[in-house]
Amino acid sequence: MGAYESAAKINPEFSANLKNYVWCQKDYIKSIEKLKTAISKSPNDPLLRRSIFWAYIKNGDFGLAKDQMIYALDHFHDNMTVGFAEMYAGIGKNDDAIRWIKKAIDLKETSVVFSSLGFNFPDEFKEDPRFVELMKSINHPLYVD
Repeated sequence: MGAYESAAKINPEFSANLKNYVWCQKDYIKSIEKLKTAISKSPNDPLLRRSIFWAYIKNGDFGLAKDQMIYALDHFHDNMTVGFAEMYAGIGKNDDAIRWIKKAIDLKETSVVFSSLGFNFPDEFKEDPRFVELMKSINHPLYVD
């Protein structure tokens, strides 16, 4: 947590740092509180919404996670297509996740290249033949035959 603490001193609401904090922290209540504070100051940051979604999921608060997902879909529909794919895959809705990955590819979004590394897709999803074919369609280096 040393790197988090250093970054938090510079900017306690930095969304990328808070995202990593959620993944490293076992006390999700603490993560949720930090994220709520950051969201109150930066309500239009989609990464914060995605991070609190995951904190709620990890804490077993599926209803609150769903609320964050709905909010994100309403407010960031065109800003985080791979993020939506990640969220849908995380709750087991792989058909919807594939649809969002296809949209990201159609929009030529750079973030789709990082979908295997920079996002937290479940391993089962990354092994889904449809996902593999989509990654091959963009010549993703991890999916080359």
